[in-house]
Amino acid sequence: SDWELPDERIVDAVGRLRGKATAADVASSAGVGLDEAKAGLTLMTALLAGNDKTSLEVDSEGEVLYIFPRNVRGALKQQSRLFRGVGWWRKAKPALGTVGRYTFGLGLIVNIVIVTTLISAAAKGTSDDRDNQSRGGGGGAMMMRLSLDMFDLYRWNMILRGRPMEYYTDPNYVEEPGVIESIFSYVFGDGDPNRGLEDEQLRRAAQIIRESGGAVAAEQLSTILDPPDLALLTALDSNADGVGGAVVDEQWMMPALVKLGGRPEVTDDGDIVYVFDDLLSSSGRIEAALPSEPSRGSYWETGASGLRSASTSGGDSSLAPLIEEKRTFSNAPKGHLMVAGALGAIDLAGVLYLGQLGLPSLGGNIRKLYFGLLAYGLAFNGIPLARWLRNKRKNRAIEARNQKRQEWAALLAESDFGEEGAARLESVGVGSSELSTGGGKRAALRRKLRAARGFGQRLRRVGKDTDIAYSTGKTLLENDQAAGTGLYGFDDFDAKLAAKEPASSSNGELGGSGVASESAGGSFDDFDARLAAKERSQKPQPPPE
Repeated sequence: SDWELPDERIVDAVGRLRGKATAADVASSAGVGLDEAKAGLTLMTALLAGNDKTSLEVDSEGEVLYIFPRNVRGALKQQSRLFRGVGWWRKAKPALGTVGRYTFGLGLIVNIVIVTTLISAAAKGTSDDRDNQSRGGGGGAMMMRLSLDMFDLYRWNMILRGRPMEYYTDPNYVEEPGVIESIFSYVFGDGDPNRGLEDEQLRRAAQIIRESGGAVAAEQLSTILDPPDLALLTALDSNADGVGGAVVDEQWMMPALVKLGGRPEVTDDGDIVYVFDDLLSSSGRIEAALPSEPSRGSYWETGASGLRSASTSGGDSSLAPLIEEKRTFSNAPKGHLMVAGALGAIDLAGVLYLGQLGLPSLGGNIRKLYFGLLAYGLAFNGIPLARWLRNKRKNRAIEARNQKRQEWAALLAESDFGEEGAARLESVGVGSSELSTGGGKRAALRRKLRAARGFGQRLRRVGKDTDIAYSTGKTLLENDQAAGTGLYGFDDFDAKLAAKEPASSSNGELGGSGVASESAGGSFDDFDARLAAKERSQKPQPPPE
């Protein structure tokens, strides 16, 4: 469809792979399922069908290698107006976000101005003219000074202070926002620091599987997925032999198993090993698939992905547990948050004071305006409180998940590498002294790891470790010559047909009656002659006179 575009994650992955990739490469680089990767690559091929640098290559084992221009994003922009529009939207989105934040912050200032004006008007109706002017002038002067102070803070931050030298020398430097812009962050926060968690889990799972030869035990992925509590499983395993009923509950493997095309295999010892044959094909450009270095962006985008690994020496990805970052109340400077909170409190206090002055008792639009201001003040102060409570609950869950992954990593390191593996984890603060899993479970895990290695295979590089059988970038004759099957492969077809003919009857007909045995090894001319004979024999004969 003209309105269908490939997933941005897949486009970025192909770009990192410099335009040449298999579906397995894209799945392990972008953190998407194999089916999603194939669908995205197919769509990209259709969009770039008119580009002479776009082609498909199929090897002798049926693996498909997708070839695109190195600058695949630029090529897509040339071919698709919709993709160009999406690119413009991505460029304009940060600026629009900044405008929205400023608009929201200025909305609070306008709200306070309205409340102050209403207080002044209400005071005029309940006091004499002198007191009336005093209160009205005082309220207006207070609001004017407050507004000027706010804008003075912003101007000091953006103009008088100027941009520091790091802005010009450090490409990763991000400028601090002003007070007005921080008001939005105070109310709504800055999003989930761990967004993209499922994609990252899938990406790292694919990486571990490929490093392990396409076969893994569930414990090898426990450091990045969402495994059960190891202490609970150890308690349920009363014999401490690692084969308790609860230990083989590996339903948490299902998402990765389905999306990455895996299958379970049961060993002779009754252990379960997961095999992922479809992840073993590659273009040979694995190193280029690593994410690129971060570049300067919006202040609110810093820390957008708080996912990290507790890096270990030795290069074994399964020993590096995935660590989620805790949710913060806001990324804005603390001083700006204090100003935003104070303004919100002033606004709500003013609205409540209006209620004491009897403004809700007035009818018409004044009454509607009051309840609108009240709703705004309650929401402005209530939403941050609700977010704070929600963040506390989510942070407890994040701590629990991180702790589980670290415990599984310690068990995996002890089982697979002994004291050396434990030392690796101790070096990054992941200790194993608190675990009492028993030697039986470590022995059972070592048995599973050995079985998984027995299922492992070498990564296949399409076109290097295998022969290319067909390429859309070549003509039929060039493909035929490369494959060595004769003119357009028809010689091979004739040979297969000839091999099948001796089993046929010799009545000279095709189909269920067979072909003449003396024509075995015949060419396409013989084939056409027999086809014509069959058509004549099946033609209705005129009735006898």
